[in-house]
Amino acid sequence: MRQTTLVVTYLTAALACLAALPFFQESSPVAFYKQIHWASIALGFTIIGLEAGFLLAYRAGWKISLASGVVNVAVAALLVGVGLLFYREQLSLQNLVGIVLCLVGLLLIQI
Repeated sequence: MRQTTLVVTYLTAALACLAALPFFQESSPVAFYKQIHWASIALGFTIIGLEAGFLLAYRAGWKISLASGVVNVAVAALLVGVGLLFYREQLSLQNLVGIVLCLVGLLLIQI
């Protein structure tokens, strides 16, 4: 994988966000940095991991439509676990049926 692809992509996005910041900033720069939450940084690393995974999947010969479907279902399944463990969310029967259907769909994609 060419690391330059992700570096250029995210450097471009970061520069665009920094350029737009003065138009949306409602407080001083010091207050801006105090509002940064650790979850934003973790999300940034997560997004980079997802994008790198997509690039590796495409290089390994996966079809674009299959890779995105598999990743979206996998991320949704992981977020169910996060919601249950950290946010004490409750699952209904309808939610459980949806999760099972997603997992069955993943199995059918692999056949």
